[in-house]
Amino acid sequence: MGRIKFIFITTISIVVYSCAQVGVPSGGVEDKDAPRALQISPELGGIGYALKKGDMISVEFDEYVNVRQLSAQLLVSPPLTKPMEWVVKGKWVYFILQEDLDEDRTYIFQFGDAIVDVNEGNPASGFVHAFSTGDQLDTLSLSGRVEDVFTDEKQKGKRVFLYDAGTPLDTIVLGALPLFVTTTDDAGEFTVDYMPKGEYRVIAVDDVDRNYIWTAGEALAINSEMVEVVGNDTLQEAMQMQMTLNTDVKYFVDTYKDPLGLLKMELSGEVDADKEIEAEGLEVYSEGEILWVWDMPEELEKSTVIWKSADTLKVSEESVGELIDFDVVGAPEGKQVSGSTASLTFNRPVTEVHKEQFKLTRSDSINVEIKSVFISEESPFQIEVEASFGRGHVVELTMLPGAVKGFGDVALLDTISKKWSTFKQDELAELKVEIDAEGWLELISANGKVIEVVDLEPGMEPVLFKNLTPGSYALRWLGDPNGNGRWDDVSLERWELPEPARVMQEPIKVKADWSHEVSWQVR
Repeated sequence: MGRIKFIFITTISIVVYSCAQVGVPSGGVEDKDAPRALQISPELGGIGYALKKGDMISVEFDEYVNVRQLSAQLLVSPPLTKPMEWVVKGKWVYFILQEDLDEDRTYIFQFGDAIVDVNEGNPASGFVHAFSTGDQLDTLSLSGRVEDVFTDEKQKGKRVFLYDAGTPLDTIVLGALPLFVTTTDDAGEFTVDYMPKGEYRVIAVDDVDRNYIWTAGEALAINSEMVEVVGNDTLQEAMQMQMTLNTDVKYFVDTYKDPLGLLKMELSGEVDADKEIEAEGLEVYSEGEILWVWDMPEELEKSTVIWKSADTLKVSEESVGELIDFDVVGAPEGKQVSGSTASLTFNRPVTEVHKEQFKLTRSDSINVEIKSVFISEESPFQIEVEASFGRGHVVELTMLPGAVKGFGDVALLDTISKKWSTFKQDELAELKVEIDAEGWLELISANGKVIEVVDLEPGMEPVLFKNLTPGSYALRWLGDPNGNGRWDDVSLERWELPEPARVMQEPIKVKADWSHEVSWQVR
């Protein structure tokens, strides 16, 4: 039999013919079962079916069916050049060819969710038909499994897409349709049948929009190596699935440029400035959906900010706004956990702090010595104040004019006071974690917020998380085998797997005035 030539598959445009739909009485027990094929012609796996223009593929189901979105759901491999006509009559669906099928080829028809029962709309998901026009049928297969990258949870109902190895990666990213499709079962396992010998790219997608394309925001798994199919083959390692960020269209939403060389940009989605932003010669900082760049005004004006593969902003084209007074935009309030450190956030990068112009008092009018004041290593917009606030006290921090200076040689003009209280020691808990791994250990609160991140080294002492409020916490480990100093997530554009990661299966419940210990073996 002739060797199959792989080309990009195209969706089949469908011409819909009106026909009588057989109704089914409503009422009774809800039907949750998908339609099942009772008979099909040509027979499944048959050989020698040299179908010509006008010939039909006929399928009888065990209940009355409809067809929906067939143009989007039906994939044929190898692709047809002309759309198939189709007719639904009760429990039968007829597909009418508008061209001769090639000789000595195995044809696979993958129907997706197109065929549904009349009453409840239950789809015959994963319905596939295959036959050969020659005297041999492609009978090779590829099996594998898909698991969650953090928990190893089996990924049920995820679509697995196979592309010819020669398909350019950028074409896949832009929406090339796969050659073969299957769906994982309850155990997260899959098998693709009726394959010819060849080499393939393999991905798994939580295809929420059911369009056979990975869309940003959908969970994704990648098999890093090209897969050569020569028999009934199986992937040796589970594909690791991870949720991705939903930023369908990346662009600069709004900007504010001040007269002193600071540019604030609101973005359409979160950004990793280290990976995605080019701003040659400028200071850059991002937080969530906000990006800041700054330099001397004349240098900033000559600059361009590039969001890779997304948007470009020429600074000189942005109008200059009024200068906003330098001020505190974030400070401790209410009841605070830390009895020794307070963080304050400003509306522009901080360049100087003057400890002697800070004053700290307790509610009993006792002055508290400030040990140090410094610019945070985590954010240039933040300062840290270190002092012994005490436990169960109300404290007030006062900053005199000039205590803090920001980029552009601007300073606080007024006296600013911030007041908060601290937990008593017996209201808090601590957690000691024994872990032997490299990378990072994250402590996560019940609402999903990362409370603390600790750098890990092999053989180090147990990690101690102190001054925790009572409640449930999770632990997450992130590995760094490539040694680039950050955890890299899954990327279709770079064809990269997520680096190793793990979330502890059971939450850790801590009680006030208790010291808790756990030992965690991560792979």
